[in-house]
Amino acid sequence: MRILLFVLCAGAMLFGMLILSAAKSAIHEIEAFIVFLIAAVLLSGAAIVDAIINARTQLETTFRPAQGTSTNNKPPPLPTPARYPAPSESDVDLPDESTISEIDQLGDDEELADEMFNDAKDFASDGKKEKAISTLREIVRRYPDTQAAEKARRNLQKNPTSP
Repeated sequence: MRILLFVLCAGAMLFGMLILSAAKSAIHEIEAFIVFLIAAVLLSGAAIVDAIINARTQLETTFRPAQGTSTNNKPPPLPTPARYPAPSESDVDLPDESTISEIDQLGDDEELADEMFNDAKDFASDGKKEKAISTLREIVRRYPDTQAAEKARRNLQKNPTSP
């Protein structure tokens, strides 16, 4: 294909030169110019075909399986996910003391417990279930007489693995 395009390009160039050399008016010169443009398009097509053939050859040599290996096109089977037991209380990250002390400085117990409960809801919505559970447990432990602690208890009793 690239050879055919190159031959057509050479023929168009020769034909364009013939028209230009015999031109007797501006229309003949324009006609020669159009033939030269056609030759340029044919030459570009030959270059594109050549680039595609070279790229295909390079890909074939790069991805050709080594001799003696299997030509089976099936990918290896995916490993099945392992099933892990639910984390124990010792595996769960509890809020660190610096975070708790910062919250303690904000105000009274009800506000602090509400703030922590909102944090637990945010953890749950972000997919951080263990962090949410540990925050609910911390609310019950630190602020047992608040409404937020009551909501935390209800959430923990309903579903101890998620808030």
